[in-house]
Amino acid sequence: MDFTSLCTVVAVVRILSNKSQFFLHDSVTLSCVDNKNSSDWRIKRNTTNIKNNECSSSWGKRSGSNCLIDAVYLFDSGQYWCESGTGACSEVINVTVTGSKPDSFHFHPTNLLLPVVAVCLLFASAMLLYLWRNLKAKVDDDVSYTDVTFPQKLPKTNAEIPSEPTLYSTIKPGAC
Repeated sequence: MDFTSLCTVVAVVRILSNKSQFFLHDSVTLSCVDNKNSSDWRIKRNTTNIKNNECSSSWGKRSGSNCLIDAVYLFDSGQYWCESGTGACSEVINVTVTGSKPDSFHFHPTNLLLPVVAVCLLFASAMLLYLWRNLKAKVDDDVSYTDVTFPQKLPKTNAEIPSEPTLYSTIKPGAC
């Protein structure tokens, strides 16, 4: 049905970005302009699901004769027009919302932070594994005993210093 046949056209609805095709999450401002600069105008729309719906908090923010949609979605596609309290209206404009912008990338800190943290954790794990393998006590499996050397008590005089430390040997359990 043609809306202009239902009311007298005395105003113009304008999209401040001068385009009628938008991508998901774009911001859109619609404005009603007449010769008297009246703020009595309201933006209305017909979408696939809802007809004759006035700009309100459910889909936009009304400010005088303007309507701001912070982020458009596919269901915001439809016909938009201005209507006054006296029944006057503007021509209808078609607004189309399509998918995401080509090659668009919505920056979010996790887009950068998550891969960095993952690489750091991987690097730290590899370093710990390397250190654990190279610094652990090395045991020769071919030897069935361990040698332990204990220094003797400190001598009271220089004459009592033995020339060699005492060597103790123990047999490993299960070696015999």
